[in-house]
Formats: sequence, structure tokens, C-alpha cells
Amino acid sequence: MPLYCGIDPGKTGAICIIDEHCFVQLIADMPMRDGLVDGLATLKLLKSVGEVKRVALERPVAFSGPASKSALLSLGASFGIAKGAVDCAAPGSLVLPEPAFWKKSLGLDKDKSNSSATALVQFPGLNLFKTTRCTTPSHDRAEAAWLAYFALHSDEYPIPEKKKKPRKPKK
Repeated sequence: MPLYCGIDPGKTGAICIIDEHCFVQLIADMPMRDGLVDGLATLKLLKSVGEVKRVALERPVAFSGPASKSALLSLGASFGIAKGAVDCAAPGSLVLPEPAFWKKSLGLDKDKSNSSATALVQFPGLNLFKTTRCTTPSHDRAEAAWLAYFALHSDEYPIPEKKKKPRKPKK
């Protein structure tokens, strides 16, 4: 049975693997080591469930705001480590949607609590709680599940090519 994976690569991110009927096969917090994604642990998670047909790894985008440069560098490094793990576990299966694109494609908005509520309905067996003592659902787990759903339907949502802006010549 084909499997589809969604990865939210942030520090509090998650990995979700679903089958073609949207039944959750695996949900886990993003494995971390020394403040970055643990590539080997990610590779083992991906290999633990069988053959993954497609993986949607959320592409980080630059944004303005209060984020520190080190936080942005950490996110970029974690993205690269996760991408390497996916390339090893499931070569040729990777799609890299930006958050705004995959959310719009699936009819979701920026409201993370909304994506959590709808994910519980869409994905049987989805556990949004990081521990048994948690009282707040993890929106990162919900977004990983939605990314897995995007991977399942990625043929319907082709990712547009980025147009490179011409550089201004130096004076």
C-alpha cells in the first residue's frame, strides 16, 4: 500500500505518514539533536513504515519580523538535514511546497487552530498531543498531517516554478 509523508521541519515540527485512505501510519515530533533536525533518526522513521511514495517537505520562506538570524539559519539547516534524510529514504519522492501554496491548495488558512480542528476530522487515528499530559493539541502535528495529504494529492497541485528576478548590474 502506498504511503505519503508530510514533514514540518521546524524545531517544534513533526512527521506524519498516511496511507491512501488517510489513515495515520505514523505521527511523531521532529527528531532533534543539538538544536537541529536529527537526520539519522528522521531517516529511520521514514524507513520504519515501509515504502513511502511521496514526501511533502515544507519549504521555509524568508519573512520579516522579530525572528533572529540564528533562528532563520537553524530552520534552513534543519530543512537541509530533513531533505537529505528524505533523499536517502525515498529518492525521487520529494515535493517542496511553500506554506502559503499548500495551505491555499487545500483550502486552509493561516489559523493554526483551524488546521488542528479540521485535521482531527480528516485523519482517523491522528494524535495531536505530544505527551499524555498535554492539554493543548500540537498544530505542528496537524500541519504535518496536512502536508502528507498534500503529498497524496500533489499531482493535482503542481508547484509553480519560481521566476528568478534579474539582478541589477553593479555600477
